[in-house]
Amino acid sequence: MINYTVISDRDNKERRKLVYNEFYKIGIEEPNFTDAIMATRMNDKEVYAHTIANTFLSKGEVGCALSHKKVYEEFLRTNKNSIAIFEDDIIFSDECTLETIEKIMDIVNHMTRPAVVVLQKSIYHHKKMHKVKDNLFIYSARNLFCTHGYIINRAGAESILKVQSPIRFEIDAFKFYYWLGALDLFCLNEDLVIQDEAQVSNIKAERHEVYNRTALKNKAYKELYTELPYKQKVQAQLKRLSKVLYKPFERLEY
Repeated sequence: MINYTVISDRDNKERRKLVYNEFYKIGIEEPNFTDAIMATRMNDKEVYAHTIANTFLSKGEVGCALSHKKVYEEFLRTNKNSIAIFEDDIIFSDECTLETIEKIMDIVNHMTRPAVVVLQKSIYHHKKMHKVKDNLFIYSARNLFCTHGYIINRAGAESILKVQSPIRFEIDAFKFYYWLGALDLFCLNEDLVIQDEAQVSNIKAERHEVYNRTALKNKAYKELYTELPYKQKVQAQLKRLSKVLYKPFERLEY
């Protein structure tokens, strides 16, 4: 059985019902839940005590980051090598099976560097790295988006906790982890998990409320970048350049 959890608001019965329906599709009748930290129900002082000063993040984004950090911390107290993390607005594709997730997790278990595999495609895919089964492969990636379904190893969880303590940017700011050398990124050539667009999220709308959001985000990254040794700074710059140069080509089909 896979080691996994679903981050979910314990008071949102509708979302939990949807989770039960989706997991039943892959043969799991009683999903494992981690109660989400609902920062929107907390006061500002309590929420922003967890972030750097002058943050651009909304309360919803801080809550999302705290919820995933909570999972990492609980996971690291176990002896497991990796964990699959899902949010409660997911839909499993027809290609997604428990056996397939288990195979991907087994591959992640043998990765020695900090690593995350999102259970979906990415326009930033790079090299084919592992075969999961016929027509399903794991690719290295230069950037990823979203955290609704992914597998992370112990080193990866430790690495993100280090970068995000205090919380500096969105938990799914994968390009920053990648540029900093903190995390190796991987994706699939097929979507096993997609986000249910019918489920309303206020996080995306909140992201536009800070007028200098991009500048503040870049500042948060640069503060970590300046602490890197010279060699790692060069590597970070090369990774950024590579992403820019290859982006047009990576929109092609696999």
